[in-house]
Amino acid sequence: MDSERFDRIAKTMATSGSRRRALGLVFAGGIATAMGGLRAKDASAATCKVVTPTRVYTRAEVKQIIRDAAAQYGQKPDEMLAVAKCESSFVPTAYNASGPYYGLFQFLCSTFKDFTPYDNRNLYNPKANALAAAYMWSKGYQNHWSCYCMIYGCP
Repeated sequence: MDSERFDRIAKTMATSGSRRRALGLVFAGGIATAMGGLRAKDASAATCKVVTPTRVYTRAEVKQIIRDAAAQYGQKPDEMLAVAKCESSFVPTAYNASGPYYGLFQFLCSTFKDFTPYDNRNLYNPKANALAAAYMWSKGYQNHWSCYCMIYGCP
């Protein structure tokens, strides 16, 4: 819990005059602390980098980038290639306004920022996008991709 939040809770507890209210505030403070990181990241979700790269990648290069990302995170390259083909047809700048979803693996900005260590990278960068997907898969989040679920099934 940050010191400002603790101070506010402590001051409120001191003036509340009720043990029930004080316990409620401590409980709420614990929940807010546990969720604080997620809330802070959610608030910054609108600030993803989405810049069309100046470099054009060939389909072969994109496939190799995906294979390299899969290898880095111990994932099955064939599965990642199948999902990228389904999601974006291997187009690094693919965009779907319904999300909006961006890049090879069609990330939501908030997912890219909240679940990956690549949140400061460009969503249209195929390396960052593939590494972010491979990272998430290494954590068991394949079910975030409907294409994965359609092809391989999801629990």
